[in-house]
Amino acid sequence: PRRVMQMRLIRPHHHQPQRWANGLGVTHEVWRDPLPGWRLSGPAGDELAPAPEPSPGPFLMRLSVATLAPGPFSALPGLDRWFVPLSPGVRLDGVLLERGRPIAFPGERTPLCEVAGAATALNLMVTRGLDVSTSCDAVAGTHLVYALGPARAGGWSLVGGDAVVSRAPVMCDGEVVAFSVAHEPRGPTPPSAGLAAAFEAAVIDGVQGLPRPAWVVTAYNPRGDLLDEAHNRARFSALCEQLHGHPWVPVVGRDAANTWREPSAALFDGALARRLAIEFAQDAIFELTPDGGRRVVWLDHG
Repeated sequence: PRRVMQMRLIRPHHHQPQRWANGLGVTHEVWRDPLPGWRLSGPAGDELAPAPEPSPGPFLMRLSVATLAPGPFSALPGLDRWFVPLSPGVRLDGVLLERGRPIAFPGERTPLCEVAGAATALNLMVTRGLDVSTSCDAVAGTHLVYALGPARAGGWSLVGGDAVVSRAPVMCDGEVVAFSVAHEPRGPTPPSAGLAAAFEAAVIDGVQGLPRPAWVVTAYNPRGDLLDEAHNRARFSALCEQLHGHPWVPVVGRDAANTWREPSAALFDGALARRLAIEFAQDAIFELTPDGGRRVVWLDHG
């Protein structure tokens, strides 16, 4: 009997070309799970054999390399996207991105892409609700390593464009981008004492005199991941785009010492506030109650 795949090395010539959903560019599929049309059995350590045709249908996760073209991204409802520029000079909504650094945003967002000449990017797309971390050993699930240059992973020597996919944690070093994707949707996680205390102690400027009830949501620092100011501003701009046609008021969340500040939106639709907060990977929102008080509403990302 042949053993079920535990780890595979995928070379660039195995990638499957596909058109973007909006028809403006081309992507080369590296890995898809589930994988209709791909050979999954075989001795551990085999290279993956390519399918004769691109893999159709829905997926839990997909890793691909896109040839970028100027213009808006495709809208991908129900998915979360991790975008990694592989070339310099890539901008999304005017923000210059760092080569090899992942940024995350909801698939519904359609940022305007600008490129300085020929450019490519790595894309990881996952069904919303799956936990993703930017390492190759953080969770039980699927571990993806993509080589930007000379590297080692899973016992293989890699060159730029090689990828390793594993069902077990992978030791890797060198020029790589790595992701770990949990197989099960995340459920509600009780907040840590420190996180709960930070939310309870937060100050919200600009809410004096607002109609109540209202709900305060931001897009900064998804799930506590501290992003740089440029990426946080881009995320908040994307949130504001989704508020078009809905009444809202700009407010600011901060700590008492004013060591951090997060531009936020006060909404008057609680369901919309919850949906956007989950979409932008926030742990909680604030509810401003009619009696002049407030409470922290912890969110279920399951």
